[in-house]
Amino acid sequence: MHTNNWAVLVCTSRFWFNYRHMANTLSLYRTVKRLGIPDERIILMLADDMACNARNKYPAQVFNNENHMLNLYGDNVEVDYRGYEVTTENFFRVLMGRHESAVPRSKRLLSDEGSHILLYMTGHGGDEFLKFQDSEELQSHDLADAVKQMKEKRRFKELLIMVDTCQAATLFSQLQSPGVLAIGSSKKGENSYSHHLDSDVPVTNFFGSVMETIHTDSAYNVFPMKDSRANNIKILLEQSVDDLIRNVTSSDEKQQSAEPSTICSKVKTLRCGLSLHAAAVKAGMLLDVFVSNHVLNMYAKCGNIRCARRVFDEMPDRNIVTWGAMISGYEQAGKPLLAVELFSQLRLQPNEHVFASAISACAGLLSLRIGEQIHAQSVKCGCSSISYVSNSLVSMYMKCGQSSDALSVFETTSEPTSVSYNALIAGLMEGQQAEKGLEAFKLMCRQGFIPDRFTFVAVFGYCINAEDLITGIAFHCQTIKLKLDSSAFIGNVMMTMYSTFHLIDEAEKIFRDIQEKDAISWNTFITACCHCDAYAKGLSIFSEMLSGVEVSPDDFTYSSALTACAGRAGRLKEAEDYLEKYSHTSDPVVLGCLLSACRLHGDVQLGNRLGKRLLEAQPTTTSPYVLLSNLCASDAMWGSVAEVRKKLKVSGLKKEPGHSLIEVEGIWEKFTVGKFSHSRISEIVNVLNLLGPSVDEECFV
Repeated sequence: MHTNNWAVLVCTSRFWFNYRHMANTLSLYRTVKRLGIPDERIILMLADDMACNARNKYPAQVFNNENHMLNLYGDNVEVDYRGYEVTTENFFRVLMGRHESAVPRSKRLLSDEGSHILLYMTGHGGDEFLKFQDSEELQSHDLADAVKQMKEKRRFKELLIMVDTCQAATLFSQLQSPGVLAIGSSKKGENSYSHHLDSDVPVTNFFGSVMETIHTDSAYNVFPMKDSRANNIKILLEQSVDDLIRNVTSSDEKQQSAEPSTICSKVKTLRCGLSLHAAAVKAGMLLDVFVSNHVLNMYAKCGNIRCARRVFDEMPDRNIVTWGAMISGYEQAGKPLLAVELFSQLRLQPNEHVFASAISACAGLLSLRIGEQIHAQSVKCGCSSISYVSNSLVSMYMKCGQSSDALSVFETTSEPTSVSYNALIAGLMEGQQAEKGLEAFKLMCRQGFIPDRFTFVAVFGYCINAEDLITGIAFHCQTIKLKLDSSAFIGNVMMTMYSTFHLIDEAEKIFRDIQEKDAISWNTFITACCHCDAYAKGLSIFSEMLSGVEVSPDDFTYSSALTACAGRAGRLKEAEDYLEKYSHTSDPVVLGCLLSACRLHGDVQLGNRLGKRLLEAQPTTTSPYVLLSNLCASDAMWGSVAEVRKKLKVSGLKKEPGHSLIEVEGIWEKFTVGKFSHSRISEIVNVLNLLGPSVDEECFV
């Protein structure tokens, strides 16, 4: 037995129906103690305490076998992190040793380069993620990043990682550090099950079947419910809801009625949540703030803010979780004003989650004054240095144009995260402070944080705006090194960058390397072809898009891409055939683009056909008449021009006259077509008459 052994044991699940997760963790806790690892070298993190649960028939006891032969609580159990202390932030602090000085040694992983560490995690998970309670997820790249930093800081010699969850092995997909052995209880697409059902630990079958199934096969990635996997989940949920409604008869079932609401929030099955809400009302459980909070949260996450607010208003008692869920719901639904108004009515002391949501709402409103007031309140409550509050503050100050304040907040953050750096970098890049943004990027890398897709989108955006190709190529190389170059999220912005410099071949290489192309990927490359005058290539890619790929062209593809390529290449008849074939003959945006292309190439015959369709599609707007009139005028068909204008007059529609705005010494001057009402119009005309001959001599047109 090595004398430098350590164990980090983490149960990430709360609530009674997750009894087995805590039992498994405590069982392993006893095992490592029996093997000689003392408590001071064991970090135990338990999100809940089943031994003290009111529904436990064996108070102060937890079992991991059918015969109840061994009480896992029989010996002294030293829990280092419990309840709401079990967060991803504290988990990373333990692994990387980023603790504040006040944290006791018993809560620290004081390992070194000769240490052998066991890391065990159990809870609910899925394809490349593990849930931490109800609000957070540990992603595979987060785990890989943490292990890499541990290795760089010489915090272990050998690391054994054991994960017991659905699709556990997928959590290791990004691991590359040496000296690491990872073992998962299930492969991709597989569930992780209990080995028996204990009738004395009455956890309803609803949770045994649904909770594990819901996290299977990347269910979180199928929110729209468009494919068979998601529909199967939906059917299973609804069947289980029917069973639950029949069985909910007493108040001690209230946790079972609350938790499915959280499940429904995640899969966006509002109908399931409505059924559970009805069951809770029928059983008289909404008087319990715990249940009501989950129902409110379900409606908020499903986007039904009106129902969420109704639940909020009807609650006889509200705690800080209630207020936080409603404020966050407003902010996430794009209603920042309502979020700030509700925050102003709060008479309880806000926690860090409430502050973060309220500050994000201020960012959405671009309200610096209110944001500063909430910032001051967060300082008073001691929450301003918590990572997700400081992240929101950095974003808010950057969006409000206060980069110096954002930098001050960032510098006082106790534990900066990659999210903190991303907010800072994006804000500096957008605020025309590229040098500081690049310095922040370098500092982020020196601190051991790995840039992610959000980081690279920000820096590539700078390269596009600043037309800095050299820096862009350097960042492209870094994405290749980090194996991020095949991501559609990053690939799309890199295609835009290379097309800005008319490097269509480089853009095409990136397009071909993207593993899972989405509609934006196809549209971005087709648009890049148009920008680089590679019209034939753009049409070829469009044809490829139509021939068997899973992504279908959308309105943007037809309007901005196909018509631009076909129109500028002069292949107007081909474009018209595409529209006929794929039933876009009445799309006014597409028709307008092609009509403009007809004017460019002088195809009056096709233009007239398209113009008639456009008039049928938009009979109440003036733009079709204007486009037709301009087309006829370009071919000197003045009789047709008069006829179109006559139709416009008969229709009763009026075209607003065009006008121009010119800034002179900070004052904006307005000039309207056909009007000479400017106070200094005579002086302007005299100057134009003097400039006329000079313009003619220089051959300006």
